[in-house]
Amino acid sequence: MNRKSLSTNVTRKLWAQCGGYCQNPDCNKYLFVEIDDGIVSLVNIAHIIGHGHNGPRSEHAIATHIDKEGLGNLIMLCLECHKVIDELENKFSVEKI
Repeated sequence: MNRKSLSTNVTRKLWAQCGGYCQNPDCNKYLFVEIDDGIVSLVNIAHIIGHGHNGPRSEHAIATHIDKEGLGNLIMLCLECHKVIDELENKFSVEKI
């Protein structure tokens, strides 16, 4: 399934909401690393309800009724939290996220 790119305004709003920090309240890691003159982003825009039919939490009752690319279904996570939350989806429900 092809994903459409997020609009510039959605991406801007996500950055504004997260303030540059992972939105997992147990993490709150700063989403940039600066080395000398270089800056690297350590962020993934994550879907709460997975984008595809087989994605994490994609079988949730509201999955067919939401805009999966909308602000209400997206969060900014560090690379580590995104991997953990998606791979351990049984521990991270839609409601918990």
